[in-house]
Amino acid sequence: MSLDKRCPWCGEIIKGRFFQRGHYHCPNCGNYSRIYRSGWIYGLGAIVGFAFIIFLKYVLAIYSVLIFWTIYSIICVVLPLEMETKHFIPRKKSDARFTLIKDFSLVKRKLLFSEKQLFPICFVDINDKPISHTLCISVEDVKFISSESFDANIKFIPISNFNVDFHKGDKFYLFHDSERIAYCELKNNIE
Repeated sequence: MSLDKRCPWCGEIIKGRFFQRGHYHCPNCGNYSRIYRSGWIYGLGAIVGFAFIIFLKYVLAIYSVLIFWTIYSIICVVLPLEMETKHFIPRKKSDARFTLIKDFSLVKRKLLFSEKQLFPICFVDINDKPISHTLCISVEDVKFISSESFDANIKFIPISNFNVDFHKGDKFYLFHDSERIAYCELKNNIE
């Protein structure tokens, strides 16, 4: 996993630091975001932290603070960013079926496709020729059907020059680290 994260506003990469746990500022769009602090990864970190503290018998020691801080910093490396705003931001969305092209272990799948992860995509025609620019989406409410496929809600980033509507049945590729990792199909029109 990389320390760099995608901006949930514009999709550009924001350089990260290991102990950066709070707010991020995107130099590209100027908006602020923060670590997404919900989901199973966050809860797992708390359980692991408590287990370490109990196992090492540091419940009332200063080491317990250091252990939690270190575990939380490690967890923040894999957590995505969410928009930091008090206002509702409308975003285009749809449902999609994802078929993995690469093999991932169970743990890697769960981490990679956890709630609100951002990915670049590109829509293609029936001959696999690109018919869109690269867009960024947030993958939410992931439901694995098998080890090779899952359904999810997708939301498009709000700041984009390429706001094109696509329809049920349109296909796209999902990328991670500049590599195609999934072939996807819209289950309904983008609204």
